[in-house]
Amino acid sequence: MCVMRNHERLVALYYAALLAGAAPLLLDPHCTQRELAHFLPLVRPRLVLCDADRRDVVRAALVLGGDLTDRDLITDDQLDQFTAGHHGDLEHFQPAAVAEDARAVMLPTSGSTGLAKAAEITHSALVRQLPSLWSHDARFPRPTERALVTSTAQWMTFTNMLTTCPVYEVTLVLTPDRSLPTVLRIMETYKPTWMLLSPASAADVAAAAPPALRCLRRALLTGAAPPPAALRGLQRAAPSAQVLNSYGMTEAQGFVAHADSDTPLGSIGKIYNIFKYKLVDEDEKEVALGEKGELYLWSDCIIKRYVNNEEAYKESVAAGGWWRTGDLFTEDGRGNLHFVARKKFWFKHLNYQISPEELEQVIGSVPGVREAAVAGCARGAAAAVVAADGRRLRRADVHRAVNEAVSEYKRLHGGIAFVTSLPRTHTGKLDRAACAALLQQLVDSGQCC
Repeated sequence: MCVMRNHERLVALYYAALLAGAAPLLLDPHCTQRELAHFLPLVRPRLVLCDADRRDVVRAALVLGGDLTDRDLITDDQLDQFTAGHHGDLEHFQPAAVAEDARAVMLPTSGSTGLAKAAEITHSALVRQLPSLWSHDARFPRPTERALVTSTAQWMTFTNMLTTCPVYEVTLVLTPDRSLPTVLRIMETYKPTWMLLSPASAADVAAAAPPALRCLRRALLTGAAPPPAALRGLQRAAPSAQVLNSYGMTEAQGFVAHADSDTPLGSIGKIYNIFKYKLVDEDEKEVALGEKGELYLWSDCIIKRYVNNEEAYKESVAAGGWWRTGDLFTEDGRGNLHFVARKKFWFKHLNYQISPEELEQVIGSVPGVREAAVAGCARGAAAAVVAADGRRLRRADVHRAVNEAVSEYKRLHGGIAFVTSLPRTHTGKLDRAACAALLQQLVDSGQCC
C-alpha cells in the first residue's frame, strides 16, 4: 500500500512493484485514518509505504484496520535503508514472470454503496490501453515532447501515464505540489506540449494564461463533463493546442473515448475500438439514435473483480458481461457520444467521486441522529439530518464527526440542514431524486450551513 505524493520516490516504487510482480494499492496522499483502516483488511498488504509527514495517521490506521506493525511501515525517508544490500545491476535485471492477466495495480474506486472499493488492474489491460491516449497521433515514438500530469496516484490517469509515457518515449512531468502557483511555475520551466486536466484545473490555468500555454499542442479534459466555457477558455489561452474532451473510468482500466479535432464541442467523441458499447433504457433495451440511454461497455479492458468484494462487482455487471457505467449519453449520427447525466447516486466535487451512503453512515454515528440524506450542490456535499425524538443536535457536532472521518473534499461544504423527515419511495426507501431536490431548496434558501 502506497500513501504518497507525486515525488520521485513514489515513481521509483511504482516501477519497482510493477517489474517485481508486486501489486501496490495506490491511495490519495491525504487519506484519513478511517479510510486507510477500511482498506487494510480488504487488500491485506505486506508493506505500507507513506510520506514521513503521514506516519502518525497511517500508524493509527494500522491499529484499527489490520495486524501490521511499525516494522511493516516504511516512510519515504527510510527507503534507502530499506533497499540497502540489494544489488543495482540493471544490465542483468530480469522482471518477474507474471501471467498477463495477473494483478498489476489496485486502485480505489467510489460507488453508490458506501466506502470505496479496490479495483484490480491487470498487466494485459495496461498493455491494451497503451495506444488509447495517442490514437489520434501519427508519430511513434514520441507523439509529443513533454506531458504534464497533476493526477495523484489513486487516479487511473496516473497509472495510464506512468505506463504509457516510457513506451512512447514521452517525458513525463509531475509535481508533489499541485497548487496553481506551483503548476504555473512548472509550466513556465518545462513548457509541456501535452496536458491532462480536470475541467476545474483547466479553468484555473486558462484564467492565469501563462506564456507556456503557447507551447501546448494538446490538452485533454477528463474526470467530469466540462462546461463548454471551460473548453473555449482553454482554447483561447492556448491557441496552438487541440483542446479535447475525454471519458474514462477506473473499471475500464483507462480511457474509453476522447474527442478528435472535428468532434462537436463538448462531445467525448467515438468509443475506442477496444470496446463494444450500447446505450440502453431502464429495461436494458437499446435506445434509438439521439435518445438518452445508459452506456454499457464490453471489453477485455473491463475489470474482472473488485478485491474481496464480489457482491459489489456483480451488481455492476448486466447479462452477457456488459458493464453498467451509470452514465447517460446520447449518440449522434456520426457516432459521437454526448454526456447527459450520471445515473448513479454518487456525485463529483473537485473532480472526486463522493458516495452519499458513506457520509450518511458517518452522520448516522453521531448521537442523536435518526437518519440523514446527502447530495451534491455547487459548494460540495450537503446533508439533511433528522434528529431522534427529543434530541437536540448541533451542526458543529455533525461537522466534527465528518471532518474526523473523511478526506477534505468529502466534507459537508454544502452545509447541514435539520429537517423533520426525508422523502421516501412507495417501498420505504429514500427517494434520492426528491432528497437532492429538497437539499437544493434548503441550500438556495440559506438553511444549509
